[in-house]
Amino acid sequence: MRKKRSVRKKRLVRKIVLGSAIICIVVFTLSFVIGNHIGFANGNTAGYQLGYSNGNTFGYENGYGKGYSEGHDNGYQLGYSDGNTIGYENGYGKGYDNGYDNGYEIGENHGYDNGYSVGHSDGYSAGHSEGYAIGYDNGLNIGRTHGYNIWDPTYTQMKNFIARDKTNENLYNENTYTCYGYTADVIRNAETENIRCAFVYILFPSSAHAIVAFNTIDKGLIYIEPQHDIEVRVGVGESYSSTNGFQPPGYNDTIVNITIIW
Repeated sequence: MRKKRSVRKKRLVRKIVLGSAIICIVVFTLSFVIGNHIGFANGNTAGYQLGYSNGNTFGYENGYGKGYSEGHDNGYQLGYSDGNTIGYENGYGKGYDNGYDNGYEIGENHGYDNGYSVGHSDGYSAGHSEGYAIGYDNGLNIGRTHGYNIWDPTYTQMKNFIARDKTNENLYNENTYTCYGYTADVIRNAETENIRCAFVYILFPSSAHAIVAFNTIDKGLIYIEPQHDIEVRVGVGESYSSTNGFQPPGYNDTIVNITIIW
């Protein structure tokens, strides 16, 4: 009787142990599945968020940099092309108008100055030549009875004449009495004293000037600035003011050509 009870008790224990084991396995399995699912879900969410954040940041930076570079290049080329075309057309139109107005005004004044200088020189040369010929004939006829003659002075005679002559005291006037007036008066006064004196026409790039010269018999050709009664040096390619210590006139006074008319 006791043996049967013992056997039934052992069987019951085994069933309990087996049931407990099965329950443990089931619980473990369910826990594993549930935990794995929950962990995967949470991990996937956290990983997605972190990956999205980092990926979005890096992706944006890389995409922005590349997009900016390509957009800048394309935009610059298109903008430069359109801007250059429009800017050129507007600038050309405005520049042409301003340049034409300024060029006409300067050209008119420049042309007048050059025309006046060249015309004065040509007129003086022609008038001087014709007047000299007529005067020479008349002087020759008169000189036969009055001893009239014109001669080249010595350097001292030339200096004494310049000291006596008062042409340099005349007042300069840009409209009525300029360098040509000083030069003409000195020549006339010199010939009054039978001294030969030359008209010297100095050409600059955009203007001209006139002085006198004497062919002295002991020191050769001497140039005189009749406005100041001083000796000057002239040479093609040299600045008239710089060479002779004058104040710069405000324009290019580099000598282009020198004409001496006796």
